[in-house]
Amino acid sequence: MASDRSPSTNTKLLAEFLGTFLLTFVVGLNLTECDPRTGFGPIACGCALMVLVYAFGPISGGHLNPAVTFSILLQDGFAASEEEPQWQQALKYVIAQCAGGALAGLASGFMVGFEKSGASLGPDSAEILLGAPLGEFLYTFLLCFTVLNVAVAHNQLSEKDEKNESAEKPAGYGVAIGFVLIAAKGVAAVSGAALNPAVTLGINFMGPNWKTLYLPVYVAFQLAGGFAATTALHMVRPESKKHKVDLGAPSWFTAKAYQFEELFDPEDTAEFLGTFFIGLTISLNAMLPDNPGAIWSVGACFMVMIYSLGPVSGGVFNPALTLAFSLRWYGTGEGFGEEKLTDPAKSFKEWIKYFIHQLVGAAAGTGCTLLIYLLAEKGYPIPEVQPACTYDKANPLSMDPDKCTRHTDGQAFFAECFGTFFLCFVVLSIAEKSVSAHLQHYGAFVVGSCIIAAGYSFGSISGGLLNPAVTLCNSVGTFQIFTSPLPIVYIGAQCLGGVLAGGVFRLVTHPHEMPLEAPSTSEQPLLA
Repeated sequence: MASDRSPSTNTKLLAEFLGTFLLTFVVGLNLTECDPRTGFGPIACGCALMVLVYAFGPISGGHLNPAVTFSILLQDGFAASEEEPQWQQALKYVIAQCAGGALAGLASGFMVGFEKSGASLGPDSAEILLGAPLGEFLYTFLLCFTVLNVAVAHNQLSEKDEKNESAEKPAGYGVAIGFVLIAAKGVAAVSGAALNPAVTLGINFMGPNWKTLYLPVYVAFQLAGGFAATTALHMVRPESKKHKVDLGAPSWFTAKAYQFEELFDPEDTAEFLGTFFIGLTISLNAMLPDNPGAIWSVGACFMVMIYSLGPVSGGVFNPALTLAFSLRWYGTGEGFGEEKLTDPAKSFKEWIKYFIHQLVGAAAGTGCTLLIYLLAEKGYPIPEVQPACTYDKANPLSMDPDKCTRHTDGQAFFAECFGTFFLCFVVLSIAEKSVSAHLQHYGAFVVGSCIIAAGYSFGSISGGLLNPAVTLCNSVGTFQIFTSPLPIVYIGAQCLGGVLAGGVFRLVTHPHEMPLEAPSTSEQPLLA
């Protein structure tokens, strides 16, 4: 029989302590005892965070991170109490988290030896002293932004909506939060991807060295990421501004912040942010020549962004998919809703706005990658568009990017076309109103898994870009978009794949889903 009692403050603090202890332990052991060449370390850490969020979420909220706690405090996410202000509750959480992280670092040090140099967090070299904090800021922002979207804002908005009978979080909220650590795999080579002041503190307890001086720098940038995440939440979900609704006239600073946030269109900003982080993740992973498991990082990023922003814009993040949706909805009057991607005959400008924001977002993600590596002199390979190496088991140099024989441009064209068709058709299918509610909860997981499947399969021929925005972000660093026709060939193949997916869906497999008469207003289920 379930208990109707709420956990006490001490129980919540112990949950935060234990959860952060276990998370830091997993991170520390992956840094010291696991082979980094396998590429599975970030997957292990992401899965650990996922299950710990599910385990401790019903007790304390499953913050396990002072930056997350800070962003939740800014969003008034703690229970209001006359006896204890929210800032005091947050401070207790932070103390418990830091204590758990520090103790886990000491325990790991005793277990594996304090001399383990791999346990240190911080810039990999002096060349990226500036890029490392920027990487921590960006992916801590992504982590906090995901928590705010899939958990905090969802609950707050559900409480405001009298028609909503349940304030339960989406079933995949733990997947979304945990998989941020997998998405951050590319930046791990730059900063270590701690994304958590308590974990940063704990890892430094495993073996203090000169990088310990970097601890306050990391913490400052991580907390700044939490602050920026709250601002971005208000941009994409204006109704989440609690002060504006609940607390009367805001302060001068808050009022100015609201004025700034209102300059941005929520749907277009959501598409920009989502494609920005996808472009950033792809570019960071592409900078590492020997990077097993990179496609897992990219697929995880898609999952995270769709879980976070699917209810805002539909979570498209792909111009080819924008074309597929536009063709599927043409003349039906259907779409994601007002001021969102919809029937082009009803609102022609929306698909163009999505298209532009997706392209610009991906290019900005690559630009940010180059900024992170600005002072590096190691000869990192800047991403570019090109067919993959052909595999020859008898030739050990067959996969050497400098000496290999590559697939032809024609083979790459068809791989990109059919791979994009595969991705777009799956997305169109799971976004249908005939799909069960349970599958809709895991729509983002399906899309991310599709990225992984298509990336490994078609990527062995063309590189598996499957997205015109990604093609753009992989060709701007070397100005390849201006010097070679290959990026245009890829973009053409991807757009053709999207158009084919929309046509096949509409005419071959789902004609029964087409309305007999175009409705005046209709909204499709979202991907998340």
